[in-house]
Amino acid sequence: IEVVTEVEDLHSVQQALEASGFNIVSAQLAMRPKTLMSPEPDMAIKSIRLVERLEDLDDVQEVFTNLNVSDEVLAEAIE
Repeated sequence: IEVVTEVEDLHSVQQALEASGFNIVSAQLAMRPKTLMSPEPDMAIKSIRLVERLEDLDDVQEVFTNLNVSDEVLAEAIE
């Protein structure tokens, strides 16, 4: 299961889950957008390809985006 909580509650939620018998595979902070952006397909494809290039850079650890694209557009972008 995936559990989402506020930053300040991360440690206490993790401890409560472990105390309840859950095996924690990963506990990490992630940037989650408050507003998603649904660009036109051509702009979405360009944006996805840019994100892929950024992720390929050695000194980049994480890339976050607020893109909201359909599975079809995503499949076309990663071809």
